[in-house]
Amino acid sequence: MRYIVNRDAAQWRVVDGEAVVVNMDNSYYYGLNRSGTFVWTILTEQAASVDELAERVANEFGVETARARTDVEAVIRQLAEEHLVLEA
Repeated sequence: MRYIVNRDAAQWRVVDGEAVVVNMDNSYYYGLNRSGTFVWTILTEQAASVDELAERVANEFGVETARARTDVEAVIRQLAEEHLVLEA
């Protein structure tokens, strides 16, 4: 399964290396840490799977792919629950 940012529901800006995302449906905002911002930025540019994202996070942050996958799954789950990312 591949995911992409829901541009109809989200507005965002990166401030000091961290994304601030506003859900336009409910006006809630979310702050993403560096790795979450890295994932978010990828998904604003192209659809990607959890495996693809985990590999890129592992390479970018120097962590094991299994650890990165766990973190990516958590971020995707939270963003999907808020309808900020969609299945592509």
